[in-house]
Amino acid sequence: MIRFLSKASNAGWTFALAIFLGYVALPYWLEATKRGSDYGKLETVAAFAALGILFGAYGPKERIAWPKLRIHLGAFLFCTWLSFIVFAIVAFSTAEKIPLIAAFQGAGAAEVAVLREKFLKAREGWQASLVYINAIFTGALIPYALSLMFIHRARFRWVFFCLFLLYSLSFTEKAFFLKGALPFLYLALQGKIRIPVSPKVVIAGIMILLFGVTAVSRVGSEEVEDQGNFFSVAYVPHTPFQHLMWRSIIVPMVTASDALHVFEKKFKEEPLQGATSSIIAAALGKPRIPFERLVFTEQWGQNETGTGSSNSAFFTEAYVNFLWFGVLAFSFIAGRILRLMAESNDEAYKSLWMLFCFGLYNSGLIGLLLSNGFAVVLTLALLARIDPASRRNQHSSLNISSKEHGQERTHTRDGGSRLYWLSPGPPS
Repeated sequence: MIRFLSKASNAGWTFALAIFLGYVALPYWLEATKRGSDYGKLETVAAFAALGILFGAYGPKERIAWPKLRIHLGAFLFCTWLSFIVFAIVAFSTAEKIPLIAAFQGAGAAEVAVLREKFLKAREGWQASLVYINAIFTGALIPYALSLMFIHRARFRWVFFCLFLLYSLSFTEKAFFLKGALPFLYLALQGKIRIPVSPKVVIAGIMILLFGVTAVSRVGSEEVEDQGNFFSVAYVPHTPFQHLMWRSIIVPMVTASDALHVFEKKFKEEPLQGATSSIIAAALGKPRIPFERLVFTEQWGQNETGTGSSNSAFFTEAYVNFLWFGVLAFSFIAGRILRLMAESNDEAYKSLWMLFCFGLYNSGLIGLLLSNGFAVVLTLALLARIDPASRRNQHSSLNISSKEHGQERTHTRDGGSRLYWLSPGPPS
């Protein structure tokens, strides 16, 4: 089932179904069972968004072909990783403290949370640009580069993969490492790469990391006996499991609803016309409206650094900026991008679809495209073709290939052998 759902060709309806279940069916159930109320606007907006995604992903489309620029794989990887490593060195060397190290040294949950904000978001002066550079690299560019390395079996691919995971875990952002893990999981499930373990082991490893990072960040409070209502932002989780369930299922839904309420309460539903985006606001000569911070303040009160933001699903950003037209337009664009991924011959680009949907489920489309590097990767996928430096001659290193119960044992010329797990799909 997981292998079927992870196919890029199913991305459109899978994501539309996720939007429907998380933002239409769940709030409707809460209303029906009197566990929550006043979700009517959220249900309607989300339903329109789900329809727009389906139309964008599976509606009519004209095929346009154009010549593509050939880019050397080695040159692309060298430039990408060199730039990222330089950035990481600057970010670490100028940080007050590394949140992960502080957590292991015994820092409390509140201190770790503040350090997480100060690591990038609360920088000032020239260092304020680091948060945007980080988003471009880690949002899509580095995950795309990692997928290319695994598909073409580049040397040191595991080293760079582990380095990126370590960087992702360093500021204890609980789901940040999924930026590297989700594309890798897609490639493993679809049989685009050969790995020495079952894809089930990969899934188990991802879950272990999620629980581990959640535990290290010391979420919740065991000192509070009354945990509050699980279906509200006032809930206090006591365990990593409680936190993950609450944070992944309830918080996105409640935050999307709160965003619509803040828009109605503070702006009287007057469309903000792109002012929530710093890039669009600057281009139009308008002051930026920190809408996500207003929502955060409404939910929790602002944090110590003043940088707390409550990002919500992409359709709330569309609605507060352009009302119903924005919801349909943004949803159509999202669905069309998923269709481009599904139809692309670039498997590395396809591998980003789950990461793209994960971003849209929790944040806006404008920021995801312009600030998180997806526009860069989309441009590369449409206008360029990244070719490997040299293609391996498989017959030079392999003599015999035998399959045993869903696994492949490769015998090498030196008499040794390696056992790989085979997922359905063409070999890499």
